[in-house]
Amino acid sequence: MQKIIPYILIIAVLIPRAVAVPAAQIKGVYFHDAVTIGNEVLKIRGTGILKWLFFKIYVVALYLPPEAEDQHVLDDIPKKTEFHYLTDMQAEQFVDSGDGLLEKNASADDLAQIKGKIDTINYMYKDVKKCDR
Repeated sequence: MQKIIPYILIIAVLIPRAVAVPAAQIKGVYFHDAVTIGNEVLKIRGTGILKWLFFKIYVVALYLPPEAEDQHVLDDIPKKTEFHYLTDMQAEQFVDSGDGLLEKNASADDLAQIKGKIDTINYMYKDVKKCDR
């Protein structure tokens, strides 16, 4: 019996930790397997990392309802993206990079039609610090 006690203690210590282990880890950043928003439980669907040149900017996780199919991610369904920043960024950097991508992917006429909406989004950007979520 004395030989079994250490194994029982090890199991007793590991079981609670196994329950709390996050579902995903990317670049040392952990994301939980599910999040609750209101009454809706969303499950992690994937993770990614944004790199620019040799800089790692952020890691991100996407959460969707468990029954949601991947092709419906842009539909009007509950969803959450959780960003974990790996570097400090100023709001102006978000604006500049977003504007640059829009200019590469839309005509000047199309951008002129949605300028007000773009300005509204750009106004909402805030400075972030390393490890902000």
